[in-house]
Amino acid sequence: MSKFYYITHASGKEFIKDYAQYAIKTLILSGVDKSDIHMICNTAKEIKLFKKLGCRGINYYEANIDYSHVKWKYMGGKRRYAWLKSASINKFFAKPIEGRHMVYFDGDCLFYSDPTPFLEKHSAKTWFHHGKSLKERCPAGKAGKNVGDIDVTNYEKLSQWVSAPQAHLMVKFGAKRVPEYEVCSGFYILHPDDHEDLMKWTLNGCEENADKFVKHEGGGEQKPMNAALAITGIDWDGGSKFFCPDWTDYFDHFFGAKNYKDRFREKVKEMRL
Repeated sequence: MSKFYYITHASGKEFIKDYAQYAIKTLILSGVDKSDIHMICNTAKEIKLFKKLGCRGINYYEANIDYSHVKWKYMGGKRRYAWLKSASINKFFAKPIEGRHMVYFDGDCLFYSDPTPFLEKHSAKTWFHHGKSLKERCPAGKAGKNVGDIDVTNYEKLSQWVSAPQAHLMVKFGAKRVPEYEVCSGFYILHPDDHEDLMKWTLNGCEENADKFVKHEGGGEQKPMNAALAITGIDWDGGSKFFCPDWTDYFDHFFGAKNYKDRFREKVKEMRL
Protein backbone atom coordinates (compact mmCIF):
# COMPACT_ATOMS: atom_id res chain seq x y z
CA MET A 1 0.00 0.00 0.00
CA SER A 2 1.27 3.46 -0.90
CA LYS A 3 2.42 5.81 1.82
CA PHE A 4 0.50 8.59 0.07
CA TYR A 5 -3.06 9.17 -1.08
CA TYR A 6 -4.01 12.02 -3.38
CA ILE A 7 -7.01 14.29 -2.88
CA THR A 8 -8.39 17.09 -5.00
CA HIS A 9 -11.64 18.98 -5.29
CA ALA A 10 -13.26 20.34 -8.44
CA SER A 11 -16.62 21.93 -9.11
CA GLY A 12 -18.00 23.83 -12.05
CA LYS A 13 -18.25 22.53 -15.63
CA GLU A 14 -15.72 25.01 -17.03
CA PHE A 15 -13.02 24.26 -14.45
CA ILE A 16 -13.47 20.50 -14.80
CA LYS A 17 -13.24 20.58 -18.59
CA ASP A 18 -10.41 23.13 -18.84
CA TYR A 19 -8.23 22.01 -15.94
CA ALA A 20 -9.14 19.30 -13.44
CA GLN A 21 -9.61 16.46 -15.94
CA TYR A 22 -5.98 16.91 -17.01
CA ALA A 23 -4.70 16.91 -13.44
CA ILE A 24 -6.35 13.53 -12.93
CA LYS A 25 -5.25 12.11 -16.28
CA THR A 26 -1.61 13.09 -15.82
CA LEU A 27 -1.52 11.75 -12.26
CA ILE A 28 -2.77 8.41 -13.56
CA LEU A 29 -0.29 8.47 -16.46
CA SER A 30 2.53 9.17 -13.99
CA GLY A 31 2.02 5.71 -12.52
CA VAL A 32 0.05 6.48 -9.38
CA ASP A 33 -2.49 3.75 -8.65
CA LYS A 34 -6.07 4.83 -9.34
CA SER A 35 -7.15 3.48 -5.97
CA ASP A 36 -4.99 6.15 -4.29
CA ILE A 37 -6.67 9.05 -6.13
CA HIS A 38 -9.70 10.74 -4.59
CA MET A 39 -11.80 13.36 -6.38
CA ILE A 40 -14.43 15.32 -4.47
CA CYS A 41 -17.18 17.05 -6.46
CA ASN A 42 -20.29 18.76 -5.21
CA THR A 43 -22.81 17.10 -7.51
CA ALA A 44 -23.45 13.80 -9.23
CA LYS A 45 -23.57 15.69 -12.54
CA GLU A 46 -19.97 16.85 -12.04
CA ILE A 47 -18.83 13.29 -11.33
CA LYS A 48 -20.64 12.11 -14.44
CA LEU A 49 -18.79 14.76 -16.47
CA PHE A 50 -15.42 13.55 -15.21
CA LYS A 51 -16.24 10.00 -16.24
CA LYS A 52 -17.50 11.16 -19.63
CA LEU A 53 -14.16 12.92 -20.14
CA GLY A 54 -12.34 9.64 -19.52
CA CYS A 55 -11.43 9.92 -15.83
CA ARG A 56 -12.63 6.50 -14.71
CA GLY A 57 -11.51 4.08 -12.03
CA ILE A 58 -10.59 6.61 -9.33
CA ASN A 59 -12.54 7.26 -6.12
CA TYR A 60 -15.34 9.84 -6.41
CA TYR A 61 -17.25 11.60 -3.63
CA GLU A 62 -20.42 13.67 -3.98
CA ALA A 63 -20.37 16.37 -1.29
CA ASN A 64 -23.76 17.98 -2.01
CA ILE A 65 -22.97 20.98 0.23
CA ASP A 66 -24.90 24.26 0.22
CA TYR A 67 -22.45 27.18 0.12
CA SER A 68 -24.94 29.95 -0.68
CA HIS A 69 -24.12 31.70 2.61
CA VAL A 70 -20.55 32.40 1.46
CA LYS A 71 -20.40 36.03 0.33
CA TRP A 72 -16.91 36.25 -1.20
CA LYS A 73 -17.17 38.16 -4.48
CA TYR A 74 -13.55 38.18 -5.65
CA MET A 75 -13.00 36.68 -9.13
CA GLY A 76 -16.66 37.04 -9.91
CA GLY A 77 -17.62 34.89 -6.95
CA LYS A 78 -15.40 31.95 -7.94
CA ARG A 79 -13.57 32.20 -4.62
CA ARG A 80 -16.65 30.68 -2.99
CA TYR A 81 -15.41 27.37 -4.38
CA ALA A 82 -12.47 27.67 -1.97
CA TRP A 83 -14.88 27.50 0.98
CA LEU A 84 -16.51 24.51 -0.70
CA LYS A 85 -13.09 22.88 -1.10
CA SER A 86 -12.41 23.08 2.64
CA ALA A 87 -15.90 21.94 3.62
CA SER A 88 -15.81 19.04 1.17
CA ILE A 89 -12.45 17.72 2.32
CA ASN A 90 -13.65 17.92 5.92
CA LYS A 91 -16.81 16.02 5.06
CA PHE A 92 -14.91 12.99 3.79
CA PHE A 93 -11.37 13.34 5.12
CA ALA A 94 -11.62 15.15 8.46
CA LYS A 95 -9.34 12.39 9.72
CA PRO A 96 -6.42 10.86 7.82
CA ILE A 97 -6.29 7.40 6.37
CA GLU A 98 -4.42 5.63 9.13
CA GLY A 99 -0.65 5.67 8.79
CA ARG A 100 -0.67 7.49 5.46
CA HIS A 101 0.06 11.03 4.26
CA MET A 102 -2.53 13.02 2.37
CA VAL A 103 -1.27 14.87 -0.70
CA TYR A 104 -3.57 17.69 -1.76
CA PHE A 105 -3.31 19.16 -5.27
CA ASP A 106 -5.43 21.75 -7.04
CA GLY A 107 -7.00 21.06 -10.41
CA ASP A 108 -4.53 23.32 -12.20
CA CYS A 109 -1.67 20.88 -11.56
CA LEU A 110 -0.08 18.57 -14.11
CA PHE A 111 2.08 15.55 -13.28
CA TYR A 112 5.05 14.43 -15.39
CA SER A 113 6.34 11.36 -13.52
CA ASP A 114 5.49 9.36 -10.42
CA PRO A 115 5.87 11.93 -7.60
CA THR A 116 6.50 9.31 -4.90
CA PRO A 117 10.32 9.75 -4.74
CA PHE A 118 9.90 13.52 -4.48
CA LEU A 119 7.18 13.29 -1.83
CA GLU A 120 9.19 10.85 0.27
CA LYS A 121 11.98 13.42 0.58
CA HIS A 122 9.57 16.01 1.98
CA SER A 123 7.17 14.00 4.12
CA ALA A 124 8.86 14.10 7.53
CA LYS A 125 6.67 17.11 8.35
CA THR A 126 3.63 18.75 6.85
CA TRP A 127 5.11 20.37 3.76
CA PHE A 128 3.99 23.09 1.36
CA HIS A 129 5.31 23.32 -2.16
CA HIS A 130 5.15 27.08 -2.51
CA GLY A 131 4.56 30.33 -0.68
CA LYS A 132 5.95 33.82 -0.27
CA SER A 133 8.25 35.53 2.17
CA LEU A 134 6.17 38.00 4.14
CA LYS A 135 9.21 40.10 4.91
CA GLU A 136 9.76 40.62 1.19
CA ARG A 137 6.11 41.14 0.24
CA CYS A 138 4.20 42.88 3.04
CA PRO A 139 4.24 46.51 4.23
CA ALA A 140 5.76 45.79 7.64
CA GLY A 141 8.51 43.68 6.09
CA LYS A 142 9.31 46.28 3.49
CA ALA A 143 9.46 48.83 6.31
CA GLY A 144 12.23 46.81 7.95
CA LYS A 145 10.14 45.01 10.57
CA ASN A 146 11.08 41.47 11.61
CA VAL A 147 8.86 38.67 12.90
CA GLY A 148 9.79 39.52 16.48
CA ASP A 149 8.60 43.10 16.01
CA ILE A 150 5.02 42.13 15.19
CA ASP A 151 2.35 42.03 17.91
CA VAL A 152 0.29 38.93 17.18
CA THR A 153 -2.53 40.20 19.42
CA ASN A 154 -2.97 43.50 17.57
CA TYR A 155 -5.05 43.35 14.39
CA GLU A 156 -3.88 46.69 13.00
CA LYS A 157 -0.21 45.82 13.39
CA LEU A 158 -0.56 42.18 12.36
CA SER A 159 -2.51 43.08 9.21
CA GLN A 160 0.57 44.99 8.04
CA TRP A 161 2.42 41.65 8.08
CA VAL A 162 -0.22 39.14 6.97
CA SER A 163 -3.36 39.63 4.89
CA ALA A 164 -6.32 41.16 6.73
CA PRO A 165 -8.51 38.00 6.59
CA GLN A 166 -5.66 36.00 8.12
CA ALA A 167 -4.90 38.65 10.75
CA HIS A 168 -8.53 38.66 11.86
CA LEU A 169 -8.51 34.91 12.45
CA MET A 170 -5.13 34.88 14.18
CA VAL A 171 -6.17 37.57 16.65
CA LYS A 172 -9.66 36.18 17.29
CA PHE A 173 -8.50 32.61 17.89
CA GLY A 174 -5.30 33.38 19.77
CA ALA A 175 -2.43 32.53 17.45
CA LYS A 176 0.89 32.48 19.26
CA ARG A 177 3.18 32.48 16.24
CA VAL A 178 3.77 35.16 13.62
CA PRO A 179 4.59 33.41 10.32
CA GLU A 180 7.60 34.19 8.17
CA TYR A 181 5.94 32.75 5.07
CA GLU A 182 2.46 32.61 3.65
CA VAL A 183 2.10 29.16 2.11
CA CYS A 184 0.10 28.23 -0.96
CA SER A 185 -2.79 25.85 -0.29
CA GLY A 186 -2.72 24.39 -3.81
CA PHE A 187 -0.16 21.63 -3.28
CA TYR A 188 0.92 20.21 0.06
CA ILE A 189 1.70 17.04 1.97
CA LEU A 190 -0.29 16.76 5.21
CA HIS A 191 1.38 14.68 7.89
CA PRO A 192 -1.16 12.42 9.64
CA ASP A 193 -0.21 13.85 13.04
CA ASP A 194 -1.34 17.31 11.88
CA HIS A 195 -4.26 16.27 9.72
CA GLU A 196 -7.26 16.74 12.02
CA ASP A 197 -6.12 20.07 13.45
CA LEU A 198 -5.29 21.67 10.11
CA MET A 199 -8.50 20.51 8.45
CA LYS A 200 -10.69 21.61 11.36
CA TRP A 201 -9.11 25.01 11.90
CA THR A 202 -9.01 25.81 8.20
CA LEU A 203 -12.74 25.17 7.90
CA ASN A 204 -13.39 27.12 11.11
CA GLY A 205 -11.58 30.06 9.57
CA CYS A 206 -13.51 29.77 6.31
CA GLU A 207 -16.77 29.77 8.26
CA GLU A 208 -15.72 32.76 10.36
CA ASN A 209 -14.78 34.73 7.25
CA ALA A 210 -17.63 33.56 5.01
CA ASP A 211 -19.44 36.90 5.23
CA LYS A 212 -16.38 39.08 5.92
CA PHE A 213 -13.72 40.58 3.62
CA VAL A 214 -16.28 40.03 0.88
CA LYS A 215 -14.43 41.91 -1.89
CA HIS A 216 -10.93 41.17 -0.58
CA GLU A 217 -8.57 39.11 -2.74
CA GLY A 218 -7.92 37.04 0.39
CA GLY A 219 -11.44 35.67 0.34
CA GLY A 220 -10.73 31.96 0.09
CA GLU A 221 -9.34 29.09 2.15
CA GLN A 222 -5.64 29.97 1.79
CA LYS A 223 -5.67 32.71 4.43
CA PRO A 224 -7.65 30.52 6.89
CA MET A 225 -5.20 27.67 6.29
CA ASN A 226 -2.26 29.94 7.06
CA ALA A 227 -4.06 31.21 10.14
CA ALA A 228 -4.69 27.58 11.16
CA LEU A 229 -0.96 26.87 11.00
CA ALA A 230 -0.29 29.82 13.30
CA ILE A 231 -3.15 29.01 15.68
CA THR A 232 -2.26 25.34 16.08
CA GLY A 233 1.50 25.85 16.05
CA ILE A 234 1.99 23.06 13.49
CA ASP A 235 5.68 22.60 12.70
CA TRP A 236 5.65 22.62 8.91
CA ASP A 237 8.32 22.70 6.23
CA GLY A 238 8.72 24.11 2.72
CA GLY A 239 7.14 27.38 1.69
CA SER A 240 9.00 28.08 -1.55
CA LYS A 241 9.36 26.13 -4.77
CA PHE A 242 12.92 27.45 -4.89
CA PHE A 243 13.75 25.25 -1.88
CA CYS A 244 13.11 22.13 -4.01
CA PRO A 245 14.35 22.73 -7.58
CA ASP A 246 13.75 19.12 -8.62
CA TRP A 247 9.97 19.55 -8.40
CA THR A 248 9.89 20.40 -12.11
CA ASP A 249 10.72 16.76 -12.91
CA TYR A 250 7.53 15.57 -11.23
CA PHE A 251 4.73 18.13 -11.49
CA ASP A 252 3.75 21.72 -12.04
CA HIS A 253 1.20 23.88 -10.27
CA PHE A 254 0.25 26.73 -12.57
CA PHE A 255 -1.80 28.67 -9.95
CA GLY A 256 -2.45 32.24 -11.00
CA ALA A 257 1.10 32.99 -12.12
CA LYS A 258 1.54 35.23 -15.13
CA ASN A 259 -0.06 33.74 -18.26
CA TYR A 260 -0.83 30.55 -16.32
CA LYS A 261 -3.85 29.71 -18.46
CA ASP A 262 -1.84 29.87 -21.66
CA ARG A 263 1.07 27.94 -20.16
CA PHE A 264 -1.27 25.25 -18.85
CA ARG A 265 -2.94 24.80 -22.25
CA GLU A 266 0.40 24.73 -24.04
CA LYS A 267 1.62 21.97 -21.72
CA VAL A 268 -1.57 19.96 -22.17
CA LYS A 269 -1.13 20.21 -25.93
CA GLU A 270 2.54 19.24 -25.64
CA MET A 271 1.54 16.16 -23.62
CA ARG A 272 -1.02 15.27 -26.32
CA LEU A 273 -3.91 15.16 -23.93
